[in-house]
Amino acid sequence: LFVCLFVCWFVLSPCHPAPFDNNNPLHFRVLQTIYKKLTGNIIDCPRFGSHWQSIGFQGTDPATDLRATGLLSLLHMLHLVETPDLLPLALNVFKLSNDEEQVCAYLKNVFLELINLKLICLSIHMHADIKYAS
Repeated sequence: LFVCLFVCWFVLSPCHPAPFDNNNPLHFRVLQTIYKKLTGNIIDCPRFGSHWQSIGFQGTDPATDLRATGLLSLLHMLHLVETPDLLPLALNVFKLSNDEEQVCAYLKNVFLELINLKLICLSIHMHADIKYAS
């Protein structure tokens, strides 16, 4: 785990942003994995379309939501849906965010907000670890 975090920090940190690359099939596969895990679909989805909005992206192209954090944010989402202990949380948040009877109008994007919070916490934690390790 530490090696993975180390690589994410130094390779994918805001100092060295790795943007989403439409020409890299691995980037699209990560997006598809996140979509399939949340929705339960087994068929590959198209790269562009309104189906991305159903999992919390703001438009028909998820890459526009990933501009600031690039692959780091995408890898956090992947971690959330691929970790057995965290997948139930991701599915519950996803279900809640798509519930039409919810009072909160902003709940639709709660999944992505959860990812942003996790990203901030990870950054703070890693900064503290590096500071105290020096």
